[in-house]
Amino acid sequence: MKTMPGVGVLLAVMTALAPCGGGTSKKHEAPPAEDECGAIKAAFFPVINGEAGPDPAVVTLTESQKLAVGAILINYGMALCTATLVAPNVVLTAAHCVDYGGISSISFVGGEDYRRPAFTFAAISWHEHPDYAGLSPEFDVGVVLISGDTAAAGITPLPVSCETPRIVGQTVQLVGYGMTDPYGGNNSYRWWTTMYVDREMVNYYSVYGDGMTGLCQGDSGGPMLRTMEDGQVNVVGVTSSIDADDCLGHTFYPRTDYYCDFISGYLPQDPCEGETIQGRCDGQTAVWCEAEAVVRDDCASRGWLCGDDGTGQMRCAPPPDPCEGETWEGRCDGQTAVWCEAETVMRDDCAPRGYLCGALEDGLSRCVDECMLIGRVG
Repeated sequence: MKTMPGVGVLLAVMTALAPCGGGTSKKHEAPPAEDECGAIKAAFFPVINGEAGPDPAVVTLTESQKLAVGAILINYGMALCTATLVAPNVVLTAAHCVDYGGISSISFVGGEDYRRPAFTFAAISWHEHPDYAGLSPEFDVGVVLISGDTAAAGITPLPVSCETPRIVGQTVQLVGYGMTDPYGGNNSYRWWTTMYVDREMVNYYSVYGDGMTGLCQGDSGGPMLRTMEDGQVNVVGVTSSIDADDCLGHTFYPRTDYYCDFISGYLPQDPCEGETIQGRCDGQTAVWCEAEAVVRDDCASRGWLCGDDGTGQMRCAPPPDPCEGETWEGRCDGQTAVWCEAETVMRDDCAPRGYLCGALEDGLSRCVDECMLIGRVG
């Protein structure tokens, strides 16, 4: 396990609270919403004891999918949150990362180290949930719209799940650019960790790492990732807050299924309704997206089967040939006669019987006496 010094989440907000010292929260109990001065507290946005990559037993991500998890730098780096590209120009984060006053610029940057970014995209607008009131995790979901060609940068978005699964007790993948030491330092690297879902409320999940790992300041807005029933990795939650100052308590995640209407309002409309060029088999019907339209091909209507066409695409194809291309007429493989009979490939080695393989008068290639071969000169 690796630990490194870290960077705080909303530094401008935290600086404003510094003169009053802020309040402290008790481990495993929700912190008060206000500090001693009556100001809204900056929540702890918890990765402590993280790993350099995701756990393949929980989620399997390509390098381009890993790039979807980046950081948003607010006001040229004066504040930091984690975020996820969920569509070509749509970034999902926490509402508290984008709702405070005085934001003049936001950039979405990514790679293993955001200070040496693999890409940088400027935001054109940012939006918190209209009902967010600063009380995490209630409505703590935000969206940043960016300009530029993310596909050309090699990024594959991680889609948002609008399903409502029962996942209490399941292990999920978490990730962020936040502090790796809750008491200060600098961190600019992306770290991954896993925890299990210990509570499932109607609008948020709670996850816990048994006091061994946790999220921390700067991880706000990062994704909760889960492998869905179809094998695809989806974002199912957004890092919001934690109930312990040491960043090792319970972390709370607003559920993407509960806030799907808000998130979907910023997603581009999909003319293919989620179907892809790779396609899938719905029984013996091949279904795929082509030229922004859903194509359905009934394979059974012509006696074919739906399956991988050899290029990774699911399409209609003729059923396997039991004769592997061999025919009733047959052929000679050296002195072995090869032909198909009753959907079975037959092989007859002529040499042990002193025969030759050749064509008879009826055109069939079989083992025969050399005097019977067509055209043989005596």
